[in-house]
Amino acid sequence: MVEFADSYPAHADSTACTTSRSMEKAVPSFINRSKAPDPGWLVWKLSTRHSIDKGDVEEITKPTDSEERKESVDLDSACSGSSRSLRPLPSHLENDGFQAKAFDYVTTPGVSTAPVGEGCQAHIFRVDRVNSKGNGECFAIKVLKPDLAQQPDELRAFQREVNLLARLDHENICCIIAVGSNPSGVPCAMLEWVHTTANRELELVRIGSDPSVRARIVQKWPNAKRLHLARELAGALDYLHSGKAIDDCVVLHRDLKPDNYGITSEGRLKLIDFGLAVCLRKTEDSRPLCRMQYELTGNTGSCRYMAPEVGRNEEYGAGADVYSFAISMWEILCLRGKPYASLGLAEHARRVIRGSLRPTIPPKWNDDIAMCIEAAWHPDQSKRPCFEDIVKVLATAQQSRQDPLAAKGKATGCMCIPA
Repeated sequence: MVEFADSYPAHADSTACTTSRSMEKAVPSFINRSKAPDPGWLVWKLSTRHSIDKGDVEEITKPTDSEERKESVDLDSACSGSSRSLRPLPSHLENDGFQAKAFDYVTTPGVSTAPVGEGCQAHIFRVDRVNSKGNGECFAIKVLKPDLAQQPDELRAFQREVNLLARLDHENICCIIAVGSNPSGVPCAMLEWVHTTANRELELVRIGSDPSVRARIVQKWPNAKRLHLARELAGALDYLHSGKAIDDCVVLHRDLKPDNYGITSEGRLKLIDFGLAVCLRKTEDSRPLCRMQYELTGNTGSCRYMAPEVGRNEEYGAGADVYSFAISMWEILCLRGKPYASLGLAEHARRVIRGSLRPTIPPKWNDDIAMCIEAAWHPDQSKRPCFEDIVKVLATAQQSRQDPLAAKGKATGCMCIPA
């Protein structure tokens, strides 16, 4: 997990982007493609695919993890989301002629002289400028660490991330504006600036043990505002899962957690850190994209929010993101602390991954919200709702005259579903 100082950007280990459909509106005036040097590192060639024909087999760079898991290991110390997927793009996207906007690092005004943030993969520089209307603008430049730029796997991971995410266009996904190279020739990407994360903004680490923190956060982020964050995230994930992002493909994030929910200075949610994301083409199957299941790497993401089928190394699909959404939204909507806070890694594996333990739904939540979250973390991934339906439930709840998180509903108690 990447740690930042309060002034650091939220996306030191994230890369997300816009497509050409909205790029003209998103690109700052100082970016002129015709004057920018061609970032040769971005070119995706068939030679960057696996040396053997494993187009449907995933490869992930991640620390080795002993099969013997100790009880003392906590959920935030294992299965770190800092790993990166090396799965190639679907073949029909690799040579389709797509190009992201390019920018010239040297002539870009207002770039900080030193990094303002650092992740395991990149340094983050800040760009501050005044636009033609006299308004201040802020951007981030993510620069791959020089030593990693010399490693083929790391460069390939950066390439696939940019090639995938430069095709996305959603208001709740942190956008890449352009790509380029720094004066030393190291690959970099310019992104929207994201002020903080939900984990930091809502003080989710402290809120479960300090009533004064909870009182302060509830006042700053009342139920309606937090519910809106949930709806924004669900909308972004519906876009990724439904084929709206990339035709006939589902994009799985695979590391949904409050650390990866960026919050702008205006309070808008931006999904960040797509290092583990994969783009998967629809199979010859009558099922919708959100119901497809694939052979993917297990134990991927962050253990606390990981879907049981991922932890059990089974085939999975969009339902894994649905589960992670439900667990993280329970945390954000309840403000009662981390889910499974009392469990160590081994106990979590027994009771959650191989069992059916779930957090407690507050009895004040209305039936629609309670049943939606309950269904979203169902142990059977085929019975979880798609985000299209989740968005509808959240939109209806927002239109209610009563507070859906405070109105009396059914007392659901502990959502421990019998195995």
